[in-house]
Amino acid sequence: MEHWFDNLVRNLASGEYSRRDAIKGVAALAASQFAHSPVHAAGRTHEQTGHSAQKNREAPPKPTPLALNIGPCTLVRNGLERTRHFQTSIESQGKTVSISETRYRAPGIKSTQMSISFDGGLQFQVAWHNNQFSMTLGPALGLGATTLISKDRKTITGRIDGREIAPMAMGQHLGTLYFVDGLQPPKLTESPGARIAIADAIVAAGRDAKLCATAPRTKASPDERRSLAAPSEEHDPHGGTSNRGSSPRLLPMSWHVRSPNENWQTSPPPNGVYFATPGTWEYPEGSAECQLCQSNCSGALSSCQSDVQTACGLLGGVAYYWCTASGFNIFCGSGDDCYESCGYPGPGPCCPIPCQGCCCSPPSTCIGPNSAGFVNGCGVCCPGGGTSCGTDDTGTALCCRTGDTCIELGLCCPKGQVVCQGQCCPPGWGCSNEGICCPGVQPTSCSGTCCASGSVCAHFSTNSTATTCCKPSDICGSLCCAGGSCLNNTTCCPGQFSIPCGDKCCFGLGTTCCNSECCFGQCINGTCCPTLQVCGDVCCAAGQNCSGGKCVTVSCTQFQISCISPMLDGPPQTICCRTPTCCNGQCCAPKTVCCTNRNNAIFGCTPKADCAVNR
Repeated sequence: MEHWFDNLVRNLASGEYSRRDAIKGVAALAASQFAHSPVHAAGRTHEQTGHSAQKNREAPPKPTPLALNIGPCTLVRNGLERTRHFQTSIESQGKTVSISETRYRAPGIKSTQMSISFDGGLQFQVAWHNNQFSMTLGPALGLGATTLISKDRKTITGRIDGREIAPMAMGQHLGTLYFVDGLQPPKLTESPGARIAIADAIVAAGRDAKLCATAPRTKASPDERRSLAAPSEEHDPHGGTSNRGSSPRLLPMSWHVRSPNENWQTSPPPNGVYFATPGTWEYPEGSAECQLCQSNCSGALSSCQSDVQTACGLLGGVAYYWCTASGFNIFCGSGDDCYESCGYPGPGPCCPIPCQGCCCSPPSTCIGPNSAGFVNGCGVCCPGGGTSCGTDDTGTALCCRTGDTCIELGLCCPKGQVVCQGQCCPPGWGCSNEGICCPGVQPTSCSGTCCASGSVCAHFSTNSTATTCCKPSDICGSLCCAGGSCLNNTTCCPGQFSIPCGDKCCFGLGTTCCNSECCFGQCINGTCCPTLQVCGDVCCAAGQNCSGGKCVTVSCTQFQISCISPMLDGPPQTICCRTPTCCNGQCCAPKTVCCTNRNNAIFGCTPKADCAVNR
């Protein structure tokens, strides 16, 4: 006997029939096979169906979902979790028929569920969970409590009208359908118009799915977000039902940016530096391009399901729903391949720029994970194509504006300004040879000081490690000799009180060079004469006075002492006095000093209180 799905594949591959004609043909063949199916003996072993309940397992906390309503579609993003829910309704066969499709995606989980209700009561449901497939029928379809399940989408088990069937291959001809109780298949009557109502609902779903690409976008209400925030039992990440008892705890999504420098919270950073802003989550799934792509997938899936249902409509009772379950699963599938081509999770109109489980839209850039307030954080986006600027102590990823530079955690330097060893330079400044900000494009600095344009660095002295800014014309050997004299092009005699003398420099006011030696006086006949001993062109001996250009020896009596007297004109003179003070060639009385009298401007011995200038 020919395998009905083998015939289906062959007809489609040959191109002799359309998809609808091919499905009708094999459905008719399946009907003839079912009419002669033998009843299997009772007691045949079978595989247990369903999932074991995990008692008292607390659901992990999740962030507050962000949701968007677009016509009949609701999109929910909950960290790394995504949910797309579509729902529409029509009036058919005297019934209000509602059809919904919920697609849930999370790491390691792909779950799709299509449900059809009559007047609020669930009558038809197909679901795909990773590699599992199931179909559940309600009482209006004439088979009582019926559930067909495939854990590998290859072998089907389940119950029809509450009676358990033996495992059999998905798509296998109906002649091998056996009931474990060994009895004949049930013969029940469907509610009038049930199949037509289901068919009309599937057609309506394909038609109305396009509204998700064109309808206005609004934020979903909190109740809508909560209803889609966590997976149902069919979507449970752990593969079983959850005994939650209440909806999962929702954590608020909030931004917290802590300034790296608390002192800058009241005054702005210098040189245009600004605080980095938190990255944002973007939602390209809500774009018209994404929804158009997904709506086309929904339309193609609805068209395939309509073809399957039309072809299987030749059958009755169990055969019809067996045909529908096999056709939906094998021929149509859940549509995952089409939806993933739209950008789940890779590049596509629904996810132009993948960002570690989330998505960004051009020109934004992905700047890394953000765990602020999230158990399952994902990548965030920097609007306009900015750059990452680290993650603060709350786990918030930060970003700088387009073209700007992150100089340290949370601080950004505007574009066009040079960053020099983590420092944002003022506009028009550059990075010096020492790595500090200085005016100019390629500035020079010496020991931390910015130099004028054209300067070079040189040491102050041979004993100094510090350098100073120096004009090239002031370089003397390895030293900077600005304002001084360069001796033999190797030794600097710095300042106005330093003169070169032989191979050395002479320092001090009034210092001269005498016979290559520094002289604190006057050079007379090649010999250095101290200032107090100079007498014209003669150098007097110590203790002599200069009188009339001649050196005169001064001899004091027993009760006198020699006193060097400052003179108003000429060099000092030595005189003999009874007191230690003398002035302008005169011995001073006690309690007087040598100064200019401020009352009469006479230089001589003057009471101290009347002095204008002491000498």
